[in-house]
Amino acid sequence: MHPGRSEHAPSRAPRAVAVLCLLAATFVSGCLWDTKETPRAATPADVGYDPTTVHVLGVTVQNLTVTSWDGTTKLAVRAYVPALSGDARPPLVVFLHGWGNNKESYESGESYPVANPVGTGLPTGVNHLREFADAGFLAVAYDARGFGQSNGLATVAGPAEMADLHSILVWAQSTFPTNGRVGVIGASYGAGQAFNALADDPLVTTVVPMYGWVDLYQALVTGNVPKLEWAQFLYLYGQGGAGHYDPIIHEWYSDLYLRGVPAPAGEDLSTLRSQMDARSSLARLPASHKPLLVCQGMEESLFPQVDQAWTNAGGFTCAVVFRGGHGSAAPGCWARALDWFAFFLQGYDTGVDAWPALETVDAASDAVTNYAAFPDPTPAVYHLRSGELYQGPASEAPFAIQQTVAANPLEEPGALWDQVGMPTNALPDGLRQDPSALTFQSPLLTGGTLVGAPELTLTLHGESTTPYQVAGTLLVLHEDGTSQIVSRGAAAALRQDDVADGALHLRFHWTKMDLTPGDRIVLKVASNDPAWWMPLLNNYAVTFDGRSELSLPILA
Repeated sequence: MHPGRSEHAPSRAPRAVAVLCLLAATFVSGCLWDTKETPRAATPADVGYDPTTVHVLGVTVQNLTVTSWDGTTKLAVRAYVPALSGDARPPLVVFLHGWGNNKESYESGESYPVANPVGTGLPTGVNHLREFADAGFLAVAYDARGFGQSNGLATVAGPAEMADLHSILVWAQSTFPTNGRVGVIGASYGAGQAFNALADDPLVTTVVPMYGWVDLYQALVTGNVPKLEWAQFLYLYGQGGAGHYDPIIHEWYSDLYLRGVPAPAGEDLSTLRSQMDARSSLARLPASHKPLLVCQGMEESLFPQVDQAWTNAGGFTCAVVFRGGHGSAAPGCWARALDWFAFFLQGYDTGVDAWPALETVDAASDAVTNYAAFPDPTPAVYHLRSGELYQGPASEAPFAIQQTVAANPLEEPGALWDQVGMPTNALPDGLRQDPSALTFQSPLLTGGTLVGAPELTLTLHGESTTPYQVAGTLLVLHEDGTSQIVSRGAAAALRQDDVADGALHLRFHWTKMDLTPGDRIVLKVASNDPAWWMPLLNNYAVTFDGRSELSLPILA
């Protein structure tokens, strides 16, 4: 087995097959697919020699301190340096850790300050830095500013952090002999930075983000609605990890709680949004034509944006959706990352060009489905009227959503269940029946596959003079009376601009679920789900009508 090859990876594709795929320009086993009417193919890096002749002679470990771009921030670095046979030089792979964690999290997974739902999801005892160095990569990890043994203040993947990463890349390539190719791998907080590096840093060749964001605002403040439990947890968890925060983090936290309160006491979140947008890669991904391998759990609830990543990526892209919530172990992703980097950084033919565009588990089972091209089904549109999801004409029949209390004791414990299967956990029918919410139910389904991000458009019936929000839960109701949550979403109208077209728009999380004959789709809408979403401080009532519609991406 050569240094860059994982024994758990997909089987090697013959070069002749890849060439035929390229010449035929057709979809064959994912070796060439089209997500946006732009054919793309991949070939191993040309390193100027036969990589199969290279051997790793040994690995040394160095602990160093690197002065970053600002001349004052000291970054604590750990480097695993391989010695290669002949004149070969290793490519560089930089590891970026999760929020509140540190570089040691990639060595054993035992260094977390508290129970870890936001780290790397590493099995205890796995040293991925050593694993990559043994495979012939210069493996470098460092403590992000504000965490671990590095000084400075954390600004949430801001310009300072991205300049830190660039400083590490420049330092590593000037300190150690490398072949000039650079990979970045990160989990959670590190994955968001990896996406930004893919879009912005000219030194980066390819990245492998695991459950990261591409749109920070929509991840943390979905549709202007903050994720209550995640906001509270992340704020405290980072501090528990000896985190030192820039004032911007305290300002964000305050703004979220004052959301919807009239100025000057409150904020409309426009400043916060612009600051988070500056930390997001979504708008810049199409211009980046670098290869991207992205991994995310089906039950991801913090950064459920893997579909937005592959939809907007401009280069050769593969995605793996595995079983688990945020911070869960990513089975297969680490082996794939080794093969991915071996292909694009070392020049090994690990068969990456024959991988499917998407490998995903099913929300209702452990079944795995491969898609040669990213699926893009034609949505089925249901109107909301009289408790029904109706595929006939729209109506003017009104329905009201109101908030009169700050909490509903019947709601599900969201953050807890994220760690045991959320948001695809099964619910007894009695818990699904929430008296504070409205439910709309479809007719019996004949089957199909729900695959994509459902969208809900709530058409206003009149006007609302006060800020309001809607939380939506999408479920599948089975014939035996049990139901399963498959997706969540929320949206708030804090200003008239948020409903400029007379409707409130809510985007649910991407999901994939095989539907069986006799299933029904159930939509639950309420003013709030306090186990998940931060409530507004005011009481309100808002009326919508039967022109409202739910758009479901279902493949026959």
